[in-house]
Amino acid sequence: FTGTVSSHEGGRGGAAFTLDGDGLLNGRKFTAAVRGGPLINIDVARPYAFSANVHAGPTHVVANGSITHPFDLGGIETALDITGPNLNRLYYLTGLALPGTPPYHLSGHLSRDEAVYKITGIAGTVGDSDLRGYLTVDARGDIPYLSGAVSSKVLDFADLGPVVGAPPPAKER
Repeated sequence: FTGTVSSHEGGRGGAAFTLDGDGLLNGRKFTAAVRGGPLINIDVARPYAFSANVHAGPTHVVANGSITHPFDLGGIETALDITGPNLNRLYYLTGLALPGTPPYHLSGHLSRDEAVYKITGIAGTVGDSDLRGYLTVDARGDIPYLSGAVSSKVLDFADLGPVVGAPPPAKER
């Protein structure tokens, strides 16, 4: 990964803090564009707003939120919008082994409290199925523990079959 970090504390318009970079992640193109407010006069008692636009191969993540206590990434609150060809591809960004699925588009709210991540208000689609719900990932142990509840009004078992033991969908290109 090669990136450029810059800070334009007195600049007008646009973000004062920027991080732009690209490289490879697991042999696929990876790009990141992160934007934030001025770094000068940060109040550690007030959240620091940021936005991020990340592409990891065909997976795309957009985040708009804040670092709860600046300079401590153990607390984050952000809206997420994630699209990609297969949920199992999120492993390279999250370390979570998720099932193989058809293309998806999901949004929600991510809260991080040290090694516990909560994604609430999940809404979107996986293949032809709609999903709603919440997930919690507890990464305090050697193996992350995923729990939560999801529901669907229109569920196509072919979309989520691997979760219940069906074979994964056809290989992606």
